[in-house]
Amino acid sequence: MFCQYKTQHDAGPELKNIIFNYQWRVVFTFIININLHIGIFFNGLNNFTKQIKRDGCHD
Repeated sequence: MFCQYKTQHDAGPELKNIIFNYQWRVVFTFIININLHIGIFFNGLNNFTKQIKRDGCHD
């Protein structure tokens, strides 16, 4: 009984560690993707406003 408990007890933290690392990786990837999309969005917006200003100057 004690032996059974010991193996389960040892497996616990290991499993938690794997789950935690996996979750952290998912969160990290998510944050990177969000930042990438925000960067692309603002870059597009910036180019768009530049285009408007340039068109305005030509008038």
